[in-house]
Amino acid sequence: MNKLAILEGLLFIVGDEGLSIKQIIDVLEVSEEEARKLLKELQKEYESEKLNELIIGIIIIKRLEIGFPLKNIKSEKEVLTYPFI
Repeated sequence: MNKLAILEGLLFIVGDEGLSIKQIIDVLEVSEEEARKLLKELQKEYESEKLNELIIGIIIIKRLEIGFPLKNIKSEKEVLTYPFI
């Protein structure tokens, strides 16, 4: 069972209401220490994801400035690997 994925799903479902640490402990059947560790791990994943999105955005803007044809891009990976002109 991937507890991190379950926690992410739970947080998505409850939205702005959020979850208490006790609710996380009860649902995932983990200790408080493990619950806090999972929350920190999820936070790190999201921070890393947001940084990647920012980097991709900057690359796209820079390529638009130099006339890079975005219509030829089929995926995010291509944005990152396609050489600058």
